[in-house]
Amino acid sequence: MSVSTIKITEAKTHPIRVDIQTSVASGYFTGHARVMSKVAFNALLEEVKDGGYEDREEELLRQLYDRFDGFGDTDGFAELLTGTASAYLFPAAISAYFEQFGEARRGNSGKRRSR
Repeated sequence: MSVSTIKITEAKTHPIRVDIQTSVASGYFTGHARVMSKVAFNALLEEVKDGGYEDREEELLRQLYDRFDGFGDTDGFAELLTGTASAYLFPAAISAYFEQFGEARRGNSGKRRSR
């Protein structure tokens, strides 16, 4: 019988690659997503689904991400919130966050692990 070991390290952020292919933006950028607990993630997801962040896009983006790479020397928030391609970049970043952490949580669920 083999014994598995796991080393858990505290992480404040996790890089997420966001690919984008539109007529106004193509390529990718990297978002440094804030890592949150399962309870906090689920609460945030429900609040977003219920429209709790309507007209509060910047607050949501800053709650999810620490910064973005791929936009020169800035932290990337201005480009995602008000730049010429913000209508595409902002939703891509939000979707990537929930896909990344939602899939990770589903992949670690008890039902999927059981045999």
